[in-house]
Amino acid sequence: MAEEVKAICKVCGRAANANEFVLDASFGMMACPMCIRDKGNKDKLEKEQQKRQEDDQKKREENEVIVTKGDPEVESAYREKQQEIEKEREKALKVKKLDENKVKYTCQKCHYEFIYKLDKNSPSNCPYCGEKVQSFVVE
Repeated sequence: MAEEVKAICKVCGRAANANEFVLDASFGMMACPMCIRDKGNKDKLEKEQQKRQEDDQKKREENEVIVTKGDPEVESAYREKQQEIEKEREKALKVKKLDENKVKYTCQKCHYEFIYKLDKNSPSNCPYCGEKVQSFVVE
């Protein structure tokens, strides 16, 4: 009696018979029958979750508009808050963007200029004096 060869699925890590694997374009590799079966369910769940998030966002925006319209006190408080946020942005440290993931940061203590990587959030301290990198606004 011939024994069937088992293989490990690289998508999910489950073992399945090697002759049941299927080349799937969405995964870009061979996938087990369980992954193929679950793929349709996963896509549906992701779409439903995205739709729910969009609906929730629309409801929040509608509620904000309803609250702020017609009430002069709320409108003035909102405007004041927006002005405070703008002032904080103007005062905030500004850095120049070099490319997608890099900015040119100037240390506030020693004024040493170095490259800060946004994707890795590094370095966390100035390489010259060791001062902690402060929050900044990318221009």
